[in-house]
Amino acid sequence: SLITTDDIRNSKAYKEYYACATDVERIEAEQLKMVLKRSRQETHISQQRGSGTDKGSGSRPGTKGREDSEGDKTDQSDDGSDDGNDDDNDETVKAG
Repeated sequence: SLITTDDIRNSKAYKEYYACATDVERIEAEQLKMVLKRSRQETHISQQRGSGTDKGSGSRPGTKGREDSEGDKTDQSDDGSDDGNDDDNDETVKAG
């Protein structure tokens, strides 16, 4: 006797398999939805935090509002003389 598709679908083993398989698919789909939702939320939060903070604002993260020009000066001496500002001619005028 031939086994038909209907015979297979109506068998107890197939019904148990189908119930298990569809339940696994449902659980995986729910987990995927949760992961995607969390990912979208984290992306949204990080975009809000990062919007405009380091493009053209003159500040660096972690410096609490100090401008870059007030940061660590490693290539200039800190002896109090003119601080490397070439636009300030007061010292040469006063000295002359």
